[in-house]
Amino acid sequence: MKLAEVRNCLFNFNDPCFIDKLTNELYMKLRKSIGGGHLNFTTQEVITGEEEEIEKQWIKIPEYSMAHVRQMYIQKLEIEKRCTITEYGLNNYLKFAVDQKDDRNQVEYISKCHWFCEDNQCEVDFWDFYDFYTLPIALKWCDSMGIVYETE
Repeated sequence: MKLAEVRNCLFNFNDPCFIDKLTNELYMKLRKSIGGGHLNFTTQEVITGEEEEIEKQWIKIPEYSMAHVRQMYIQKLEIEKRCTITEYGLNNYLKFAVDQKDDRNQVEYISKCHWFCEDNQCEVDFWDFYDFYTLPIALKWCDSMGIVYETE
């Protein structure tokens, strides 16, 4: 599995993700509203059955905060004096911790940051920053859990 895939699971605020350490494959838990089960990232196969038993055998990937990453990017822009962010109210939010699961407040912040970046033509730059900032976090988490990954 690729490090970038693990990273995307860490910073995915929609659905819980898991690693089957025996096969080194990633899975995403699917919502019951779309049939439930677990989607294998590699094969796109959906596994259904005893979900609780399956999950006991896997490592749950923690849910990290995309709002934190967006906040770090906005902070970088402020330091570089590239943009004025006061009109979007982005300074009115508390600092988000990287390991803080995204909540409604953070989802609102993410949305405002997205529109700020779109309006100021820096959304593409944000995704470069996302790679720069989050890949080392994913690497550290994988190493701490003994997860084998590919860097490319």
